[in-house]
Amino acid sequence: EARSLDPQQRLVLCVGYGALHRSRMSAGGTKLRDALTNDAVGVFVGVEASGLAAGAGELSVFSTSGGALSITSGRLSYTLGLVGPCYSIDTACASALAALHVCASAVGVGGECDEGVGMGTKVLSEGSNFATAAGGMTSPHGRCHTFDRRADGYCRGEGCGAFLLVSSHAERDSWTRVSSVSALASAVQQDGPSASLTAPNGSSQRRLIETVRRAIPADGGVPILEAHGTGTALGDPI
Repeated sequence: EARSLDPQQRLVLCVGYGALHRSRMSAGGTKLRDALTNDAVGVFVGVEASGLAAGAGELSVFSTSGGALSITSGRLSYTLGLVGPCYSIDTACASALAALHVCASAVGVGGECDEGVGMGTKVLSEGSNFATAAGGMTSPHGRCHTFDRRADGYCRGEGCGAFLLVSSHAERDSWTRVSSVSALASAVQQDGPSASLTAPNGSSQRRLIETVRRAIPADGGVPILEAHGTGTALGDPI
C-alpha cells in the first residue's frame, strides 16, 4: 500500500503525528495512539491533487485511496483512531488558511471538538508546473519580485506544516500540553464579481479584513496579516 501513497499523504501522517506528539508529554509512557484512540480530535488538511501517487496508473485495492484527497486527512485520523471531524480542503492557494479557519471554527464557536490539527501540504509535479508556466503565472526567471515593478510571476514551493488548536475550555488529562495555538478570529469569503476566475477583487479583500478585525477583541494583541503577493502586475496592487 505504501507504494501507492501520494507523497502528500505521507507528509500529513509524519507532520500531523509530530504536531500531536510534541504537544503532549506522557507521564506514564503511554503510546500516542493509545492515548488518542476515540478522542474527539479534528483533522483539517489544506491540499491540492498532485498526481504523484506511485503506481497511480496501476489498478489495485490501494490505487484509489492512495491518491484521493479525502484520504489525505482521513489517513491521519484513521491511524491514530481519532473520532473528531475530518476534512480535506482544496481552495487552491488558500487551502491551508481555509483548513485552519474550519479548524478554528470547529474548536471554537462550533464546539465539534476540543482539539484540532490544522494543516497544509503541497508537493509539486511536472504537469502542474507546466500548466502554471503556460498560463503565465510563474516567473520565467525563477525569481518572485513581489510588490516590485520587476514582478513577472511567482515561484512555486512545496512543504507541509501543522498547527494544533486547543479549546480554552478543554479538560486537562494525564497528558500535559506543552505548546498550542489559540485563534482569536478568522473568516473566509468569496470575491464575488471579478475580472476573471483567478483574479482577486479589491473591495472583497477589504471587506474580509474588516470582518476579521471586528471579531478580534480590543486587547487581542498584535494582529498578523498574510499578504498574498502574487508577483504580478494584476494581483499585487489588489
